[in-house]
Amino acid sequence: MDHPMRDIEDDISDKVTIKVKVANEGYHDLVIDWSSGESKRKQVFDQLSTIIGIPTRYINGAYMYLGVDDCIVVENYECRKFNPEMSDDDCEERTEPVFLRRLNDGDCFAACIRIIFSRNFVEVTVYLYIRGLFNDNYCTTHYCTSKNRAFINRQAAIASNSELRMKIQSKFAEIPREIHPNMEIILRIEILRDFNILPFIDASWCHLHYLYIGFINPYLRTRG
Repeated sequence: MDHPMRDIEDDISDKVTIKVKVANEGYHDLVIDWSSGESKRKQVFDQLSTIIGIPTRYINGAYMYLGVDDCIVVENYECRKFNPEMSDDDCEERTEPVFLRRLNDGDCFAACIRIIFSRNFVEVTVYLYIRGLFNDNYCTTHYCTSKNRAFINRQAAIASNSELRMKIQSKFAEIPREIHPNMEIILRIEILRDFNILPFIDASWCHLHYLYIGFINPYLRTRG
């Protein structure tokens, strides 16, 4: 599907409605109202928050893939206001994200939520893959059909659990900074597995991924 940049002056429609699929549910409407004085970023993240069940302040950004190498990046400045340690950038929105004009009415996306724990903050990013990059009926690289609302709710609980965040960051702080980056990644994975949350950090993970990262068992060793 071609997504040329629309002429900003060519106001074909004041509203664009895209469809967002979460887990194995049906599609949810996400409406961008260009005639509204409200921030278009805020419109996007407020609606994504309602759809996926994660408070807006925890969502760092959204990556909207219109093709394999064609991605719209939308940053959430509200998240940065609540989490100033994430970036030294100005948290104020200076311009509207006109690149959202590339979205067409009726575009369908599958949502995948990824949670990244670092030494200083937790980053929740929503990846939206346009139809053609996913299939409703079977797993693809970007979308796993086995994930359900219970899985998404578990992700939401992890992302908003400040006590858990502090415990994990405390463990991360014990990792020596001078070790090899690859070893640091392995140690972080071990910590996330010890807290029994590793399977929930990436909603796209399924057997397709484990074919490539088979050395990473996402579950505790005590499990079958």
